[in-house]
Amino acid sequence: LDQGAEHVAVMTRTARPHLDPRVSVHAGDVGDAASVAAICQSVGPLSGVVHAAMQLDDVPTRKLTRERLEKVFHAKIHGAWNLHQATLDQPLEHFILYSSNATWFGSGGQGNYSAANAYLDALAHARRAQGRPALVVNWGPIGDVGYLARNPQVATWLASGGSRMLPSAQALEALRRLLLSDVTQAGVMDVDWDKMGQGQSRRSARFAPLLSQAADAAPVSDDVRKLLLAQLARVLGTSPEAIDPRRPVSEMGLDSLMSLQLRNWAKTSFNVTVTASALLAGPTVEELVGMLTVAPQAPEPVVDPLEHLDDAAVDELLSALLLEDGSVP
Repeated sequence: LDQGAEHVAVMTRTARPHLDPRVSVHAGDVGDAASVAAICQSVGPLSGVVHAAMQLDDVPTRKLTRERLEKVFHAKIHGAWNLHQATLDQPLEHFILYSSNATWFGSGGQGNYSAANAYLDALAHARRAQGRPALVVNWGPIGDVGYLARNPQVATWLASGGSRMLPSAQALEALRRLLLSDVTQAGVMDVDWDKMGQGQSRRSARFAPLLSQAADAAPVSDDVRKLLLAQLARVLGTSPEAIDPRRPVSEMGLDSLMSLQLRNWAKTSFNVTVTASALLAGPTVEELVGMLTVAPQAPEPVVDPLEHLDDAAVDELLSALLLEDGSVP
């Protein structure tokens, strides 16, 4: 409204009246095509669409099920596609998709969420290829409104990994500038690259120029201790200062999922394998520092199962998978 819109129609699962008469609230499910079509038709001609719906269901990738995929896909993938289909004949000036930087950096336990946001990225480019308006924004975490404002412990966990909270006012100003440009996709985030470099992005050539810590640097024990305390605090949802380095980690509330996250971090950051059972056995921080400062193990060869396929074979395989699923356009 501050940017000149005459009327804003909000679609939400639970409709609550808005104080501003220029805002109408409509109860509906963005993942349901009929619901989206009915609301789009009832509000009249649209000049812009903003898809900001999300649903989280974090789980390790090996435990992902179709149900847990669909739970996240419903709002993101099906919702975006339904809005696309329902507004094909509308005189749109903007079609804005809220994606996440999780598709760029990855995020532990959020394979379904990362995949759903990657679909939004692809849909924006597909619309542009058709000559239609589209902008997808890969947002970093916004801390003062929404999910993270309601769950500050998650915000603390993200910040410990290098993702600083972005104020909503700054995010809206960035969005305003993007709408004045002609870009299809942009990332808006506040990143501490030193901390980010300690995580899984450290091995990605895509972000190597942004990471201040050399990939082959051999950290000394004091540096390892600081990194370990920061990661433990991230996993446990606390601060590094609150952790007693002489206390067994098993007494700090470390469960099996947390130990898996810590094990993966150790392998990614130091190329050292620390088994989940070893973590649950109760080593102290100092004992873990000793485990992490051993000689790095030889990296395991990465084998791409699609490497032997040419482009036509890959396209054929993807088409077969989409036809088999049938639920994603």
